[in-house]
Amino acid sequence: MVRVSVLHNVDFGVVHHDDAGEGDEPPSNGEPDEPPSSVADDGELARAEIIDVARTFARVLNNRAGIHATAVPVASLRDVTAHLEARRPHLVVNLVESLRASAAWEPLVAAALERAGVAFTGSESAALRLCLDKFTCAETLRRAGVPTPRSFLCADAGRLPRGVRYPCIVKPNREDGSIGITAASVCRDEASLRERVAAVVATHRQPALVQDFVGTREINVAVLGFPSLRTLPISEIAFRHRDGAPAIVTYDSKWVEGSDDWEHTPVERAALSIPLERRIEHAVRRGVSALGLRDYARFDIRLGDADEFWIIDVNPNCGMAPDAGFASSAARAGLDYEALATQLVLQAASRLSEPTERHVEWHRRARVRRPRTPSPMAAVVA
Repeated sequence: MVRVSVLHNVDFGVVHHDDAGEGDEPPSNGEPDEPPSSVADDGELARAEIIDVARTFARVLNNRAGIHATAVPVASLRDVTAHLEARRPHLVVNLVESLRASAAWEPLVAAALERAGVAFTGSESAALRLCLDKFTCAETLRRAGVPTPRSFLCADAGRLPRGVRYPCIVKPNREDGSIGITAASVCRDEASLRERVAAVVATHRQPALVQDFVGTREINVAVLGFPSLRTLPISEIAFRHRDGAPAIVTYDSKWVEGSDDWEHTPVERAALSIPLERRIEHAVRRGVSALGLRDYARFDIRLGDADEFWIIDVNPNCGMAPDAGFASSAARAGLDYEALATQLVLQAASRLSEPTERHVEWHRRARVRRPRTPSPMAAVVA
């Protein structure tokens, strides 16, 4: 029987803690910064969803013969190492996006799995660390020749970066899931920029990322596979806001069901020309290589006139809920949720250093459904 642990964070309903906790690794190399204990938690909904995702993931994996999957909540690195020592899973589905209400711990969980020599789904710690720092991620893409908006890092509203063009958009530099993004994030003059930078720094205790606000459309490109990642069918956020509202994906758009932003940002299949799809696919492939991504990820891209585009964010540990964008893209490529879960586990299993006879047999019997109709943007991963 192949033992699979589906690790997930349980830091919703709490605020940031000031220390790592006994048995945890202390932050190093400036990451993560000391998280504040007094900061209100505006990422609560994003983190609370993960428990249902982990349970669903474990349930669908248990439908496969020869596998026993368990959803495992972790609140600290100590929990991770204790579980590995006690249960000794053959592999881990890593759904941990934060610890102690701080995304800065995300790469440290992967590092703990690497040190333990456990095969796990998703990107390695170095790639997670790189993508968590949005400014460094953007600079890495730019150096690789991938189109990205001009980006600036600002830790002090009293010292705004030179050369900012308006409109611009301001985000926390080390968050995902649109945490910290509202309509006020789009700034059209220096006064609003100064106010927004101050709000991000005070609320999230991290520098603000200031980027040119580019394009009028936004698409998501999901990638899947190992050892090579291929693109899944592209999705587009259909902005149907009231007049005057910026065409952006806010936190409410993703997490606050029934809110105005939620109702006015449905996700649809993107209608793009084949030449544009191919150019986007090429840029995403370069991004995957430059960032060292593995198994799966999502690229957020803005589209402008004359088929211009810019990669504005990369999430190597994107949401895996059955109704989330990644699963929807996989379904359009012919992978239902059970097939997607199996695909991810098979990819991790291929990296097992000492596969058991039971694992080899299960791997041989497992099958992943292929798309019925080939598409230049569909992943067909054997």
